[in-house]
Amino acid sequence: MLRIPEIQEKVAKYFGVRPKSMKGKKRVRNIARPRQVAMYLCRKCTNKSFTQIAEQFNRDHTTIIHGCQTIDSLIKTDAELADDVNRLILLCQQDQAKE
Repeated sequence: MLRIPEIQEKVAKYFGVRPKSMKGKKRVRNIARPRQVAMYLCRKCTNKSFTQIAEQFNRDHTTIIHGCQTIDSLIKTDAELADDVNRLILLCQQDQAKE
């Protein structure tokens, strides 16, 4: 099973941001969007609760819920983001298969 820090690192590398920014306070879009994608993937690719995910992002569980809902909504209208999320899900599944 993938761990949350592994997903955070994978998403940070994919989007070209520092892994530290996954836990940071900055809200600029080029950091916030990858962070939300990481939150979404943590929910989809692990069996962790919103609270457990929130602890790894230094956030409240309601922030994780909002981030997941945001990405879920955006992938329906933003084809580029949907492709990014699907690629990352495949990468996560490949890593899970290696274990």
